[in-house]
Amino acid sequence: MQKEIFIHIGTHKTGTTSIQNALMKHSKALKKSSAKFINLYNFEAAHDLMMLEQANDKISSDLKTFIDSRLEDDIQKYIICCEYLSGNPKSLYANSAEVAKVLFNALSDFSMKKIFVVLRHQEQFIQSIYTQYLHQGEQIEIERFMQKHLLSNLKWTQFCKSYGVLFGDDNIFAVPYDKAILESKNLINILGDFTSIDVLKTLNLENYNQGYSKKAAEIAKACTPYLSNEENNILRSLMQKHFHKAKFSRYKLLNDEQVSGLNEFYEADNEELFKTRFSNFQIENFSQFDEEQQTNELEITDNYEKLIVLLVKELNKMPDAQIITQPSQLNRTKTKLKKVLKRIIGRK
Repeated sequence: MQKEIFIHIGTHKTGTTSIQNALMKHSKALKKSSAKFINLYNFEAAHDLMMLEQANDKISSDLKTFIDSRLEDDIQKYIICCEYLSGNPKSLYANSAEVAKVLFNALSDFSMKKIFVVLRHQEQFIQSIYTQYLHQGEQIEIERFMQKHLLSNLKWTQFCKSYGVLFGDDNIFAVPYDKAILESKNLINILGDFTSIDVLKTLNLENYNQGYSKKAAEIAKACTPYLSNEENNILRSLMQKHFHKAKFSRYKLLNDEQVSGLNEFYEADNEELFKTRFSNFQIENFSQFDEEQQTNELEITDNYEKLIVLLVKELNKMPDAQIITQPSQLNRTKTKLKKVLKRIIGRK
């Protein structure tokens, strides 16, 4: 049986996590359709692949061995879905061509191999990837993504060519991460059309890894230096639950001058992108974004940020079982936190 493989390479912050979860959840249904999801996060060198700066024969060989070990005699179609395959987002995918080479060489045994990629407006991509690093507890400034020598890497027509020269232009399918397209048909349904796997054509997608609102980004940036990795994970969970950004609302972390400069820089390339890569979709440019919807109206102040840090630290000291089974422990903690709050706001 000839084997076919479809590789969803991201990009970052375009719903990849939601697709991954749906593919894992419906693995049995996929198998009935002679299809299988290969989870690249189980590949030991997956992160190294994302970060590599030049083609690496060993990683390519190891990747081929990993993928081959997941093949089954009665399965014809395989799906890989991993944003690592776009390259290093910190360099705005400066290494995408090297990642593409390693990936292509690892798939030599497949009779057909096609790339599926989701692309969003560049100024929104930059802001979304910045918030992703805040999610991860990194101390980082958004200005690092505004360096002129990096910005050219987000000319999406050139990015797609990095894969097209190897896989063939006709085997690269690009989708705009755009409200005008995705409100009527979600990404996994579009992936189902692309792969001709019927079970994917009707699945619903749940939101995962929600973006931070401007308020959440401010809190995270202020608190991260004072928290451990574990405590930052708690903070991330709180921010994504209470301060998340609506799916298609606009990031507003850059000022108007910066946004205008980026729009001008990418204008010509985006016009070409819509005429070529996005020609299957009935839109001529990226849609206007909704204004950011605030999910919490608490005032951001230094005192509030300090309180967040202390709350997270106290919660981290309490195992879940204690919170459930020892009310007295919870009450003592509440009392302690009230004292901390009074001290922070200057009450005696």
